[in-house]
Amino acid sequence: MTSLISVLKKAGAAEGDVQVNISYDIIKQVSSQLYTNPRKAIEELVCNSYDAGATECFVKLPQNSSDALVVLDNGKSMDFQGLRDLWKVAKSPKKPDSSGRRIANNRLQIGKFGIGKLAAYALGKRLTHVATIDGVTRVISVGEDEIKERRGEPPSFKVYKLKESETRALLEPILERLPHPWDSKWDTWTMAAVEDIEQENFTRALKIGILRRMITTALPISETFKIVLEGETIPMREIANDEIERQVDVLNLDFRKKLELVLHDYWKTVLNKDKPQDVPHEYYKIKLVKMPSPDEVTKQVSAIEVPHLGPVAGTAILATQTLTTEKLDERGYVNHGFAIYANHKLINPEDELFGVTPRSHAYWRRFLARLEMPGLDEVLLFGLTRIGLQW
Repeated sequence: MTSLISVLKKAGAAEGDVQVNISYDIIKQVSSQLYTNPRKAIEELVCNSYDAGATECFVKLPQNSSDALVVLDNGKSMDFQGLRDLWKVAKSPKKPDSSGRRIANNRLQIGKFGIGKLAAYALGKRLTHVATIDGVTRVISVGEDEIKERRGEPPSFKVYKLKESETRALLEPILERLPHPWDSKWDTWTMAAVEDIEQENFTRALKIGILRRMITTALPISETFKIVLEGETIPMREIANDEIERQVDVLNLDFRKKLELVLHDYWKTVLNKDKPQDVPHEYYKIKLVKMPSPDEVTKQVSAIEVPHLGPVAGTAILATQTLTTEKLDERGYVNHGFAIYANHKLINPEDELFGVTPRSHAYWRRFLARLEMPGLDEVLLFGLTRIGLQW
């Protein structure tokens, strides 16, 4: 497939340049350490759609190494300055408000550090954005090779501008198996494409069954955000009431008392206190609070506040039967364990145990906890500083 930028720039006019001030070494470090799995490219691009306020997000998989991975959404798009902001790596435009929350488009924002886009380079060598707003389409394409070959000043990448009506015929081949934004009457839309995909990624990263599982568990599917993979809407994993043996909410009084006891014992050891009464209440006492719903911040949900962690909401269930069958396991599906979310994004997709030793194999495969812990957002920052990304 001919690259998107070569197709669109012929019909457009150069509007200006965007500098990408990041070294090739940083891209490789991020791709190899933070985004070891090429599927992270899809995860991060879909999360960008969510942060942009999209209600619909469509994913098209490449059919061969000359094809592109495409993520298309109807969220708030970008003008020229928006594309510049997009490529201010590690300087995210998603600024926190006075309470420390990053809110835009009536949602708590998932992206924080401005580096999620770099996950694309774990999959392919070129990331292209086609952004349409107010009837004007802009395109920018950033190739890994151009960054690798930089000499002295940061490399610049041109933004090309053309009328949306001029893009239709040009994009139709790329939008195969995807809706046409103009037919759907989207006022704004964005298409992100990962091109020059490495051949090895077709065998280990783009298996549709594994991708369905990743989207179901790791991404913020809700009534206000629909994800469609290869023409199929991905549903949330739901467990019927008659499949549940026991269910416990974090608001449950018995659970809160047990949690206080565990916290008390922990802090007694950490603070080296001889007497139980010497542990200050602020270290272990649980409060009932309200917190914003991640996907609609004007709504409040009930939660508990855990000292040194913040609000926590969610439930745990013990099912009557195994949640993940052997056949599903073989295909890469896991429907048990801990699903720990921070601002509606799963933070432990590779560790369903979340550091906990399972009681038994039979018990564990019937257990599922879904917990929202926005305070764990800071853990991601700590992880970044640990691998040296301190811009």
